Amino acid sequence: MPMVIRWIHGGTEVGIEGSWDNWGTRELLECSGSDFFIVKVLTAGVYHYRFVVDGRWTYASDLPHELDDIGNVFNILDLKMSVSLKITGMLPMVCHFVTRIVPIVNVGGLSE
Repeated sequence: MPMVIRWIHGGTEVGIEGSWDNWGTRELLECSGSDFFIVKVLTAGVYHYRFVVDGRWTYASDLPHELDDIGNVFNILDLKMSVSLKITGMLPMVCHFVTRIVPIVNVGGLSE
């Protein structure tokens, strides 16, 4: 499922690392004005991720996040909830709750 992940808290260079590849790579986000974004294609599951802004690990406090046992804070992307709500017809609730992670939808059969 393609997902757009955004960083709206400033910086000059923003990267992202996550559990989707066992924290194996750091990818740079694209800049759009003062915001940054990346499109990730992920399967259903729960993922932890963090941003790297100007060389420092951080997280987006306005997105779902949690603290691990040693005090690190990570953002959480729960695609299991998105998939189950989409199946039951409750997807608008997910879009309202997760305001800056938005599925890409091909509307009306238009080519991407």
